[in-house]
Amino acid sequence: CSGGCHTASTPKGPNVAGPPTVRLYMVSDLAGAIEPCGCSKDQLGGLDHAGAWMADEKTKAPASMLVTAGPLFFMDPTLKPEKVGQDTQKAETLASVLKQLDFAAFAPAQNEWAAGEPELVKLREASGAAMLFGNGATPGAVPFVVKEVGGVKVGLLGVGKPDVPGVVSKPPADAVKSAAAAAKAQGAKVLIALASVGRGEAK
Repeated sequence: CSGGCHTASTPKGPNVAGPPTVRLYMVSDLAGAIEPCGCSKDQLGGLDHAGAWMADEKTKAPASMLVTAGPLFFMDPTLKPEKVGQDTQKAETLASVLKQLDFAAFAPAQNEWAAGEPELVKLREASGAAMLFGNGATPGAVPFVVKEVGGVKVGLLGVGKPDVPGVVSKPPADAVKSAAAAAKAQGAKVLIALASVGRGEAK
């Protein structure tokens, strides 16, 4: 809805589109990155730049929220023993920064369990976002949430397919249908599905 969910119009006459009703910022494969790695040119900056830009955009789109899918808190599904402390601290910093950016929800990928289930629960709480895992079960996860933003009820639902011992995931399509129906029953007018699964399965 970053374009305002309106039909494009010319700047003449009374039908000029106003500010967006709801602006949704969507990020995928953040993978624990707070700053650009510098391994390729033309990188546009890290979370500090993104946060500053989003804060500046508040004047144009005051009703907004941030969602993510794919690896979020960690770059790899398994942490190297000598980097556990560093990677965990970076993930906790990332979670606290995201909380300041109207972080609404994320669909967990396999990497989220890299530091163990208790740490994932801690990161979710620190981020302030809902962990959407409709086709599986893990502490702190829910299949969907309905948030009212800018007077619009938005249903956010998510699925994942982590290959993690003790975490069982079911086929995501059925979970999406079930969560969508439940979100609509709670008054959601817009539905957003976050899928941390393979590209083919997401389609």
